[in-house]
Amino acid sequence: MKEGLLLTLFLVMFVHYISSQCFAPLGATWYYTHTYLGGTDINQLTVVDTSVIIHGKRCAKISKTISFCSPQFEYLHCENEIVYRYDQKNLRFDTLYNFNLVAGQRWGKNVVDSVVYLNINGFLLKGLYINGETLGGPVLQRIGHPGSFVSDDPQCDPAD
Repeated sequence: MKEGLLLTLFLVMFVHYISSQCFAPLGATWYYTHTYLGGTDINQLTVVDTSVIIHGKRCAKISKTISFCSPQFEYLHCENEIVYRYDQKNLRFDTLYNFNLVAGQRWGKNVVDSVVYLNINGFLLKGLYINGETLGGPVLQRIGHPGSFVSDDPQCDPAD
């Protein structure tokens, strides 16, 4: 009986932990094709640390394999369904994705065209189609953009 109670408590806490995450967990990995004048490379991004503190905010540290014109690491902070990227040149957080928005609303130069909900591995995730872009699918909660990862230098990213 005691073991069953402990297992139930663990499962409730685990489900709460997973469902409360706003963006990718430790170990999450993305692969993007990066095409440039000299050829094509595969860029691998991996969440390597989730305990980095910048300006008092807990951040995910993301390692990138292609970093010849952008930082080797990106830092993301998530709060209230908004994902912020740390701008290493200007030393401040900028909004990367805002999942609180609905169609017609905007953040920065991004306009939300439509909102969809997709069931991925048992999780209902909100997706945003932005700026008339439909190639690859929507920007998804906890996953991000299907075609690129925003960097400090737009020439470093295929979809920027």
